[in-house]
Amino acid sequence: MKHESFLDHAKKFRSELRNYRDGDLLDKLRQASLETKLGLAVQAGNGDFYDSNNIPIYDPVDLFMAWLSWVQSNHHTALQWWYWVQRLSDKKLKEMAGTDNKELEEKLQKLRSMERDDYILELWESMEEGKSNYGGQITVKNKLTHWSYYQNYFFQWFLQRFNIPGALAVFKNGRKATRPFTIMAVLIVFGVAVNWICFGMLQEAWWGCLVWIFLVILLCMLYVIRRAKIPRNCAIQVMIPRLGATIGIGYLYLFSASSMVKYVLSLKWHWGVYLLISAAMIAAVWLYLAQTILRHVKPKLQYKLSLLKRGGSLMQMAVIYSAVGLHLSAPIITSGAFLDQSNSVQPKPPELLVLGSVALAIGVALQLVWEDKPVTEPI
Repeated sequence: MKHESFLDHAKKFRSELRNYRDGDLLDKLRQASLETKLGLAVQAGNGDFYDSNNIPIYDPVDLFMAWLSWVQSNHHTALQWWYWVQRLSDKKLKEMAGTDNKELEEKLQKLRSMERDDYILELWESMEEGKSNYGGQITVKNKLTHWSYYQNYFFQWFLQRFNIPGALAVFKNGRKATRPFTIMAVLIVFGVAVNWICFGMLQEAWWGCLVWIFLVILLCMLYVIRRAKIPRNCAIQVMIPRLGATIGIGYLYLFSASSMVKYVLSLKWHWGVYLLISAAMIAAVWLYLAQTILRHVKPKLQYKLSLLKRGGSLMQMAVIYSAVGLHLSAPIITSGAFLDQSNSVQPKPPELLVLGSVALAIGVALQLVWEDKPVTEPI
């Protein structure tokens, strides 16, 4: 195939769409050849859908939204096309680009190496940021009445693919909201650790740490909602409340397993052993989440790093919930009444770390085994 052939086919395809109604656009896209769709993907990235100097085309807003709707869908033609693009050989790419068109070859290589989420986000941000060669948000708003509907749709789309940074990036300042959640996790874990390492069961310190947790969460959510302009319901959903509920179930299991808690507290192992056990359980949960992501996200993520990052975003929230749950439940599970003995136990931080890891592992395992819905679904 000559290097201009698939682009020419895409241009011809677009010029033939002027006589079709909106509802027919998706059907036409599904019926197009793989090479024609590749040309459309490149041209959408170039902004050719909006190039007034190009050949006469169908309404660019309708065509762009139809392409975006199809390319992010789970329709078998879309998935087939993505699998085909990701498996294009270097030889095939060079053949399609031509020997004298390095720029086109680089664009094809970039498209092949991109995760589907990255390509969808690139198209979405081109509208959100109002770049002239992509048409811009104002142009789309003139055609589409409910811009917030599309924001919410793609927010949910990314979240269902376990892509929390991508879901936040749907909103104009959403990328600013990613770091506060990481800072929140660090500050909460730090506060709980300092409390139990330095003050133990001291009641005043326990209440002080609880106030610290509340303030950290409040300040984080205020920043995300006020500064990053994330809608309140989306900010709450990004916290993955279903994951918090499942970890809460893990702590309920500890409440019903006093003999196991008593056994863990009675062990006199070196603190390093407790750390190794906790690290192993946390790593197992992380890998379990990654395996779940691998099973649900289609087409499969191309890079292990992408997989680990998405699992890491969920683990970040899981650690927050586990730390809060541990702080709230520790006075109960170490009390004399719970352990069926006369005096309460003064737990060591490594022992509490193991118990928190057990609750986390049990809660996540129950959610993934018994629930059909992913942890990113609203409660």
